[in-house]
Amino acid sequence: MHVLPLRVHGPVFNSLAIQGEYEPFGQVCLTWRCYHAQPIVELVVDWNKNWCSQPEASYVAFPFAIPNGQLKLEAAGGFFQPGSHQSRGQLPGTCANYYTLQRAAHINSLDGAELLWLPLDAPLVMPNAINYANWESIPWDWNGFLASMPINHYWVTNFSPSQRGRLRLRYRMMSKAGWSDVESAIQAASPIEALGWR
Repeated sequence: MHVLPLRVHGPVFNSLAIQGEYEPFGQVCLTWRCYHAQPIVELVVDWNKNWCSQPEASYVAFPFAIPNGQLKLEAAGGFFQPGSHQSRGQLPGTCANYYTLQRAAHINSLDGAELLWLPLDAPLVMPNAINYANWESIPWDWNGFLASMPINHYWVTNFSPSQRGRLRLRYRMMSKAGWSDVESAIQAASPIEALGWR
């Protein structure tokens, strides 16, 4: 990063932004937003990505400091616990390194705190580590690490060998405190899309 953090106090949220550039990577601006009316913190990654002809992937890592926390991922209209082979878990022997979220991850701590994590623009996630060979046949526990994977060019069959240009990646974190249920909290944390009429 080569620019000092820019702080802005706005009417909807306060923000802190830093910018940087690295030739193989491109230009990036990271903006943290703290909203006034909701218990929401948002990371916005504005990335002008350079072309790369080599196999590549990118990750936005979230190392949550939550010892013995429990992770549930929303997929196909409900939440399940990755790594668990119990009821509401995943089938033994199924892929344990990639998961696609429908809208959110639900994180619980031992002291009862709850957090919703919404990867609005990059729903492919990897828990515990960046690991492509994790086909666990035994149950495993979450260690607090989540990585969003917005770019993947390891396999180019039927896909472009690279992505380039401007990308915007938004990640929202919201405390469930004050909400009666997870669905209401997710809806409150989800952005409202404006639709135009013709």
